Amino acid sequence: MSELRRLHRALREELAELWHDLAAAYQRSRINPPEQSQECRQLIRRIEAITRQTGPTPPGDIGFVFLLTGLYQQLHERLGVDVPIPDGLLQHAHDFVRLGGRLSLGYPEGLVEEHRDRRIYFHRKGERIFYRIADRTGTLPGRFDTLDDARAALEDLSP
Repeated sequence: MSELRRLHRALREELAELWHDLAAAYQRSRINPPEQSQECRQLIRRIEAITRQTGPTPPGDIGFVFLLTGLYQQLHERLGVDVPIPDGLLQHAHDFVRLGGRLSLGYPEGLVEEHRDRRIYFHRKGERIFYRIADRTGTLPGRFDTLDDARAALEDLSP
């Protein structure tokens, strides 16, 4: 691997870490809006500087809060970089907040539907979103790519 490639990879990794640092600073901020705190502004400047060199971090690799507040989009607009946000990802971000989602193994998940004693949850890993079914005993085996697939599996489980 060339030295230039190693440098590019290191910058991409640093950029991902900066987004995580920004999420933590955003949570700690007592200023409204949080991105106006000195710590957040410094991190945003660093994110912008590296993004100019490496390109944007995919929207699925950052915290939902930055998609929902528009900070991710605004930052890239200032840089003149078009980064489309998949509609499904935005919908899941809204559902995550609305349904009181939580983190599981570092990734967001949220309740989508309840059916008596069974539930359908969505999970996100990067840009990938999938669904799982749970009952009173815990999460059942299987992972579904669409909500319709999860609903169909749930119907098959019904007595």
